[in-house]
Amino acid sequence: MAFGCSVLGLLVRKSLLAPPTGRKPFLQEGRKNGFSLMGHNPNKGEVFHVSVDDQGGRSIGRWTFEEGEAILGLLFITGTGDEGALKIRLRFEDDDTMIVIVDLPKPIVTKMIRVKRVEKDEK
Repeated sequence: MAFGCSVLGLLVRKSLLAPPTGRKPFLQEGRKNGFSLMGHNPNKGEVFHVSVDDQGGRSIGRWTFEEGEAILGLLFITGTGDEGALKIRLRFEDDDTMIVIVDLPKPIVTKMIRVKRVEKDEK
């Protein structure tokens, strides 16, 4: 995992995050800027996920779909070289509510609720 992510991290950081390209990062978390990409491998029928940040962190993962949930299994390396694995689960409670669960010893559960846009005339 380390070699593939290191090469990917170097290529993406150099092409998408490093000055003087002028491109804006896709994700910004505090002082850290990052970029994530999802794609489909038609040969394997898999959906993949890759991310990098300007601190040297990177991750690679695969989406699976089971019993009404989308599950992202990630392997990551931080900018300081720490390695780990993480699982993030998403499911819809209804048409306007999504539950996000970060599987940790004490899971982090977030409920995301779609709100209706207020038109200017409705204010």
